[in-house]
Parts: sequence; C-alpha cells; structure tokens
Amino acid sequence: MRATVSYAEISGWARKHFHITPVLKRLDEKSIEVSFNPGRFIPTVRIMFKIEAMRKDVVCLSYDCSAPVSLLITGAVGHIQSKIPNGIEIKSGEKRINVYLEKIDKLKKTLKYVAPTDLSFGEEEISLNLALI
Repeated sequence: MRATVSYAEISGWARKHFHITPVLKRLDEKSIEVSFNPGRFIPTVRIMFKIEAMRKDVVCLSYDCSAPVSLLITGAVGHIQSKIPNGIEIKSGEKRINVYLEKIDKLKKTLKYVAPTDLSFGEEEISLNLALI
C-alpha cells in the first residue's frame, strides 16, 4: 500500500496553521530541502532533511542548515520542548530527529494493521509505503 502527500498540500497546511509558506524541493530520493522567507529583511531560511534509516517502529532523520539557523533550532526546541509530541526526539546538538512511531498517540491504532516499509521523496510528493500486518 502506498500513501502520498504532495508538497503543495504540505505547504498549504503550514500556511493555514502557522502562517508561513514553506517551499519543499526534492534533492534526491532520501533528501529534501525546506525553505521559507520569514520576512522582507530577513534572509530565506533553508534546512535540508535526509532520511537516514527507517524501521517499522522508528524513522531516523538528519538535518543540515547554516550556523545561525542551527542556533535558532536549538533555542526553539528548548523553548517548546513540552509541546513536542511524545515519540519525537530532537537532538539539536547532533542535528538528528528520531520519530518513534509507536509512541505517537495518533498512530498507535493504525500501526496495529500496517507497518511502514519505505519513505521517499518524489518530484512532487512524499511517498510512504506500508505493508499490511
């Protein structure tokens, strides 16, 4: 089974909920660049995400960005730590994000029936392949 979400849909969702319009650009099958312009006189913020590993219970990502953006991420994570959902671990010092799928409340029921097998970036969408259990 395959589930996809388009970059345009993700950008629209972020605009609706956070009042920013990110631009998502595929770099390769396992890497994506996310950029957005926070204001007229502030330069564009760019972060590259890479899928390092994926198992049925965890997705491991790394990210790369400029030093100023890295400092912003470290500060933001410290400030909003209590609002980050269970199951998402952000290691800003190592520039790594681990997503423990079974610890995320909204995914627990779904993961009883399907197991993720692959996550990849296409030209226009993100694809998640799932196997029935």
